[in-house]
Amino acid sequence: MKKAIIILGILFTSFSFANNPLGGWLMYFGNFQLNNSNFKIQYEYQHRNHELLYDLNQALFRTALQYNLKNQIQLSAGYGFVQTEKTDIPNLPLREHRLYQEAGLQQNVLSIVLRHRFRHEQRFINQQDMRTRFRYLIAADIPINLSSIII
Repeated sequence: MKKAIIILGILFTSFSFANNPLGGWLMYFGNFQLNNSNFKIQYEYQHRNHELLYDLNQALFRTALQYNLKNQIQLSAGYGFVQTEKTDIPNLPLREHRLYQEAGLQQNVLSIVLRHRFRHEQRFINQQDMRTRFRYLIAADIPINLSSIII
């Protein structure tokens, strides 16, 4: 039982030490395929706190429809809702609605898998003019099992 609690704690919690040594994030990511097609529904929820278990900093919900064009190319379109609060001021939340389109590419270099994500967001924040943002993410999956490394 102790091992299960420790594993769940590690899987669902990561600590952010950038601004506050007690801040914490809870994150859940999931997806499911639609009827053996090339389409998937993706969803995620992130709960970010100024303090470990209270004083909400940000709640983020995102969902998207993804199409797998090829094995290593995914196209997505989705919606996100973000509510952000300042430290110790819970009654003045900043609410944001986001529409986004993204392309994900994957490439294999020896035993390393490189993943690229290109995202274009349209952001609608508390009765302000629409803002747009382009984002790029690169991630590398590097095996830690030496027997699986191909040289």
